[in-house]
Amino acid sequence: MTQQPTINELNQLSIAEETQLLNACPNTDSGDGSLRVLSWNILAQCLIKRDQFPYVSVAPNSPNPLSQKTRAPRICSVLGSLGFDAAALQEVDVDQWTAILSPSLVAAGFDVEHFRKNPEKKGGHGLAFVWRKDWCVVKTLTSTLTHALTASLESILRSFTSMSIP
Repeated sequence: MTQQPTINELNQLSIAEETQLLNACPNTDSGDGSLRVLSWNILAQCLIKRDQFPYVSVAPNSPNPLSQKTRAPRICSVLGSLGFDAAALQEVDVDQWTAILSPSLVAAGFDVEHFRKNPEKKGGHGLAFVWRKDWCVVKTLTSTLTHALTASLESILRSFTSMSIP
């Protein structure tokens, strides 16, 4: 099995090397030419304020639907049911990502990357990008979270190509 290059190695490729790598990546899509992209603001656990959700009631002896213990498995369940090829998730709580979401997505056959909104701060939230494991990252571009997500997502998606790693 060939080891996929690291992001730093990919970013150092010349245009000719990048083109050669793109041409070497076989197409492994479903054959219908479709690309299923998901964008979802999952609302970071650290941003939930109970008074902002007065319509959410908790029945006696029932789990609180706003708690991480309840939300994280439901988010995983929804992600598992959507059949996407690539996803951009916003407001992803760092602790929830590390403990639950990332391991679940990796086990489901995806590669993942999380970017904290404020890397100097412990905890918090950020963006997560998820893509099929049989794809390879050809190039990454980093921008601040103040840029339009759609422009960043378009750049990232242009960098993907389907690939089977022998």
